[in-house]
Amino acid sequence: MTDRRLAVQLLRVGYRAGLNAESGRVRFTALLLAAFASITACLTLTIGHLTYDQRETRNAARAPHFRLAPGEQATALWHAGFDSVGGRQFMVVEISPLVDNAPLPPGVTAWPAPGQAVLSPALLRAGRDERIADRYGTVAGTIGRTGLETVDEKLVYVRPAVPFGPDDEGVLPIAGYGAPVGIATPTGDMLTTKPEWQFQSLIVGLLLLPALVLMFTAVRTGSRGRDRRTALTSVLGAGPRDRALINLGEAAVPVALGSLAGLAALAALLGADLRLPVVDYAVSAADLRAHAGVLLLAWAAGAVLSLAGLLALDRAETVRSRRPRPLGQRRPPLRTAVACPVMIFVAVRGPDFFSLESAGHTLVNYIGVLGTLATLPAAIGMVTAAAGEGLARAGRVLRRPAPVVSGRWMAAHPGVVARVVTGLVAGIILMIQLQVWFSTLSATVQNAKAVNQSVGRSVLEVQFSASDRTALEHFADALPENTLLVRVVVGSQPPQMQLNADCPTLEALEVRCNDSGPITVGGGSDPRVAAIAAWMGALPQNTTASSLGPLAPVPGDRMSQLLVLARTPDEALSAAQVKAIAYQTLPGSISVEPLGGGWLVGANLTADQGRWIVLLGIAGVTVLALSFGVSGLTEFVRWSRTMAPIGSLTGNYRVLVAGAAWSVLLPVLIANGLGILVGAWLATPVTAQQHSSVSDTLLTACGLSVGILGILLWCWAVTTALRQTARWLPGAAD
Repeated sequence: MTDRRLAVQLLRVGYRAGLNAESGRVRFTALLLAAFASITACLTLTIGHLTYDQRETRNAARAPHFRLAPGEQATALWHAGFDSVGGRQFMVVEISPLVDNAPLPPGVTAWPAPGQAVLSPALLRAGRDERIADRYGTVAGTIGRTGLETVDEKLVYVRPAVPFGPDDEGVLPIAGYGAPVGIATPTGDMLTTKPEWQFQSLIVGLLLLPALVLMFTAVRTGSRGRDRRTALTSVLGAGPRDRALINLGEAAVPVALGSLAGLAALAALLGADLRLPVVDYAVSAADLRAHAGVLLLAWAAGAVLSLAGLLALDRAETVRSRRPRPLGQRRPPLRTAVACPVMIFVAVRGPDFFSLESAGHTLVNYIGVLGTLATLPAAIGMVTAAAGEGLARAGRVLRRPAPVVSGRWMAAHPGVVARVVTGLVAGIILMIQLQVWFSTLSATVQNAKAVNQSVGRSVLEVQFSASDRTALEHFADALPENTLLVRVVVGSQPPQMQLNADCPTLEALEVRCNDSGPITVGGGSDPRVAAIAAWMGALPQNTTASSLGPLAPVPGDRMSQLLVLARTPDEALSAAQVKAIAYQTLPGSISVEPLGGGWLVGANLTADQGRWIVLLGIAGVTVLALSFGVSGLTEFVRWSRTMAPIGSLTGNYRVLVAGAAWSVLLPVLIANGLGILVGAWLATPVTAQQHSSVSDTLLTACGLSVGILGILLWCWAVTTALRQTARWLPGAAD
């Protein structure tokens, strides 16, 4: 037989052996899903890189050209500020052209008239309830796709009603737009975007690694039968190449089907925009179509790597199969098992012995978490053995065969169930730890949340860069009648605060008015005064009030803040209305936020970025659940073969259905609940101080996805067991 014909024959042998082998259908499906998961991870990595590359390219194209060459004339005056809508910050770029043919920013087709603005479509949608269309003057148009980093970027170009002067604060002359990638001035969302390596690390850790775990599980499925096949072919003279061809024939069809599923997913991405759940991020199909060739190469590379990885793991399993391996029969060491609850106690209560700011607080929690993960397998194995014995006793008392058989099997092979439960529990714990630590907030942000909750929207902070007294008077006159204008002046030695307002405003705040000079604010004043003082860091006994008025000059060594208050603490001010008035009357950069809202905008950004961990974590936990569920399913299929004669001869299949529930469904559900419970408990040193919180979305989605997956695995196990029973025939050994 020629080498070519032999290779074809070996491939055919591998394909037939795979279908007829023990757990052959389970392995086929697991290989298909492993290939699809691996290709999805590779495509996600590639799309992430392309997205970052396109964002950098578009940012460089719209970056202002500040460095004027000798003799080069400035064409416009450029000023950047920030605003927020829905608690999310975005960039406000004000441009005053100096010449008639001044270059336009990318995405803008014509210069707006003075007092007009050009907004991104996403900003118009997000700010509809806040009347964003009236905030910067008349809307002259929208920014085109070429001028935006992403489809959902919020950005606005404003042409001031009064042109800038070259000496105005924060105003810079520019000659145009465009700079080399890498040295361009970041603008818009690029200012707050995390580095690419951080995002790609999340994809590797939360998508690629679980896909590799699933691939390893698929290779291990039905390993006993393949070990016997390997031994037989070796006796017949087969070499490593021959065994590789047999394994290739077994894996080629499921990997090809998984690759086709990945190609279908890629085609869907190229055909229409995809809005990702949880993060509310739109993946642009047009951007992906511009790099369709690269994505096809990534798909092909993922398919080849999937097949190569499966063959490499199969080769490693062949080497390991030469050593005897007990089927989860070894009992876990008692000392290691007992250490698990001790480590949980260390992780949860150990940090209490250290101050919150000390390194020991975090270090002890880390040690406890790592110790829990290290001792968890032994503890779960011991609990599994004990639970199996108890289940068998309960089955005998209740005269139920399924609990008796399943319980004895669990007691005899605790490692099998322990692997399923431990892997899934450890994955959920790590996912919760990652999400909690990433979303940790600083003490200042916590104080901002507290003061914001205490005063609600009855207090607004107004910040601006200019100090034009006339503009301030116009702003004060334009405010609604139900508002109070106060200037807070803060000193540092000692921490003190002075309220500058007119007498009617002070009286509305229940503060005495004295024309002769500042007086101490009494305890019977409006409760918002105490909240403002606490936020400014002033002591209550050092809080004074003066009738100088909110527009009075402030000493140069003092910090001041202009506040707009509702007349009563129960009223809510319209931040959108005050912002519109501020932009119409005040020059320069402007910010209007609820008290402490500037810090909350940064916290919202951290929360938005943390949702990527939630999204990828849900996907990762689902793949891990599938991996360990398939592992348990394989062992159940192997065990259920011994039960096939009972079902075939008696026609009673309930023992198989119930046995699958005890052996496949119950471990997955227990791991799901135990992982969420222990994970949330281990995170209490962080969440108890309210510096972070466990995402309800992560817990709910993980619980639902793993629970549904457990039910599907149970149905899969029942179907496989019933099929085995229907095909059973007595043999020579029966």
